[in-house]
Amino acid sequence: MTEYTMFMLLKEGVPSPVQVQSSESNRADFSLHNVTATDTGNYSCVYHQKEAPFWASHPSDHFKILVSDPNDEQTDMEKDVSPSALSECYTKINLIRLEMSAMFVVLMAVFLAEAWYSHRVSSSRPRPCSTPAPP
Repeated sequence: MTEYTMFMLLKEGVPSPVQVQSSESNRADFSLHNVTATDTGNYSCVYHQKEAPFWASHPSDHFKILVSDPNDEQTDMEKDVSPSALSECYTKINLIRLEMSAMFVVLMAVFLAEAWYSHRVSSSRPRPCSTPAPP
């Protein structure tokens, strides 16, 4: 490489470089200021010549930057859980809720059947006749 080198900080999923620096040495230091949770991601660095033949390096190894929002109420455990595991957990919770609802409906049906049967039995019994009082 020549002494005229451009370094670029790249973020995975972002089409243009996050930062670009010129350097006459074989190193560059990048700083990220005022970061937010949206800055979380995989980053790498490449360098290339500023002039023809514009040779470029392969991207560096990826490094992950995690930025947490201090107002985020997620616990550390929730942050470490993968989305598929979290989805599976929600599915299990929903199945438990569904089973409890089904048991409640069956219990209500039993009470309704018992009330209906009691009413039917009491209405089928003959009522005692009242006799008029003598004058």
